[in-house]
Amino acid sequence: FIPNGDGHGGLWNDVGFPDDADNGHDYKHHILAMQELAAKKDYGELLTYLNDLSHIQSQTASISTNNPVADAILNYFDSIKPTHTEFCVDGRFHPHCFVSETHLCILLSNLLKNAMEAVEKCPPSAPRQVFISLFSHDERLTIRVTNTFSDSEGSPNLSSTTKKDSLNHGLGIQNMRDVVSQYNGTIQFSHTGQTFEATIHLGRSLQ
Repeated sequence: FIPNGDGHGGLWNDVGFPDDADNGHDYKHHILAMQELAAKKDYGELLTYLNDLSHIQSQTASISTNNPVADAILNYFDSIKPTHTEFCVDGRFHPHCFVSETHLCILLSNLLKNAMEAVEKCPPSAPRQVFISLFSHDERLTIRVTNTFSDSEGSPNLSSTTKKDSLNHGLGIQNMRDVVSQYNGTIQFSHTGQTFEATIHLGRSLQ
C-alpha cells in the first residue's frame, strides 16, 4: 500500500526476482484477471484461476503457511516482486482456518497487490520491503502487511484514491471491507515514516 495517513513459525525469502518485462506483463495480466473475477463476484472461477496458477508454481514454491490457497497467493507475489525486494512471511494458518478460501483470496491478493505497487515506486537507493505477519487461532485471525513506499507518491486517502487504476483500487478496498464485515472484523491502515501497514482482524462468528 501507499499510505493515507505475533506470528509463529513461517518462512523468509529475500532473493530478488529478475527485472524482466515479460514478468511484469504476466503480473499485470494475472492481477487484472483476478480483480475482474472478484469484482463480478465470480468466486468459483476465481478459485479455479488461483488453483491453476498454484499448479504452475508448485515445483518452485518456497513459502508454506499451512493453507494451500494462501501459499499459492504468497508464492505468486514472491515470484513477481520488484527487483531487490525483501519479501518476508512470518506465521502459519490454523489447520482448520474458519475463513473461506474465497475470502482469503480476496484479502491477500488485494493487500499484496497494493503493497507491490508501492514498493515498485521506491527509488533504487531506498529499501524495498514487504512483510506479511499471520496470527491464527481457531477463533480469530490477524493478517498484517507492512511495506515501504516512496515519499514522492505523497499520502493519498485510501477511501478516495487518486491512483491511475482508481476504479479497480477502490473496488479492491471495498471488497476487503465487505469480507471483513462478514467476520465481525476490522481493517486498519497506518503509516510511519516510509512504512505503511495494513492490519486485518477477523473473528470466527459470522454475522
